[in-house]
Amino acid sequence: MFLRICIMLFSIAGIVSTFLPWVTYPIVKSSLHGYVGDGWVSAFLFCIPLTTAFFSILKKEEGKIILIINLLAFSILSLIFYSGYMTFIEEKENFVFQDSLIAAAFAGHKLDYGYYLLGASSWAGLWVVLSQFVFRNKYVNLNYKKYTSAIGGLPAIILFLGILFMDMNPFQGLGSSDIDQEEFAQMMSEELTRMGKFLNEGQIDSFVEYNHPLILESLGGRQKVVNLLRESMNQVKSSDMKIESVELEDILDFKIDRNSVQAIIIQKNIQAFNGEKNVDYQRVLSYYDKISHKIYFLGIQDKNKDEILKIFPYLNKELKF
Repeated sequence: MFLRICIMLFSIAGIVSTFLPWVTYPIVKSSLHGYVGDGWVSAFLFCIPLTTAFFSILKKEEGKIILIINLLAFSILSLIFYSGYMTFIEEKENFVFQDSLIAAAFAGHKLDYGYYLLGASSWAGLWVVLSQFVFRNKYVNLNYKKYTSAIGGLPAIILFLGILFMDMNPFQGLGSSDIDQEEFAQMMSEELTRMGKFLNEGQIDSFVEYNHPLILESLGGRQKVVNLLRESMNQVKSSDMKIESVELEDILDFKIDRNSVQAIIIQKNIQAFNGEKNVDYQRVLSYYDKISHKIYFLGIQDKNKDEILKIFPYLNKELKF
């Protein structure tokens, strides 16, 4: 009885996921819901185990054919979730758009809680059905069959919550220790020096890593940005201009939130042209991700807060411009 109730609950959760956001586009503040795409297929498949579990509870019995039908339904649903997830990861790694408007619209897109609810319901349901198959086997010791509900239901619930936490982890960033402004300044100084070295030595692939993935995607993808920078560096070299170093000049404002440490800094660029040195100062947003422990820099020049939020929605709104 308990396992059939679990199947019903997971099936209902899966059907609900159809009407929730599957993909979110932060730049354009839009979401793609499950029913717009393949959600109707998954909803139909979830209706199968929901119906069979409901009638098996009424009849107080569950035949082997019903178990096979449920196994096929949850297997297909689990495959849909896995293939979609892997396709998304591959698309993110090879993100390339020549059209700047499309690139900006798709930049930073991510799987939303509706899609993870689909996966959690599918895999948890599959675990329950597989446990039913195992414990109905005549070769399984009768002493273990009394634990069917515990072994089938509890791990399924844990699996369900675990997949949901891939996207909805309420503890994200809480375990990271905050740093003060002095430590942050030291960190930024070291990273800016390293970034300047990469630029000076023509290590474009390493230099690009200081650009937030959302910014790279909004510009058409990482590889497109690398190619554009290589062309620019070749032009700089041909003009006998050289960037000698990049340094931290000052921190104008500094804020810490749950997932990041952000600051408005003044970046000092020392350039050499025809044997003469030139110093250029730029206003830059420095962003330290407390989850990935990566540091990013975004040139903001004379842009105001509203203009930055349009291209970088993760900006701490409490920063003073």
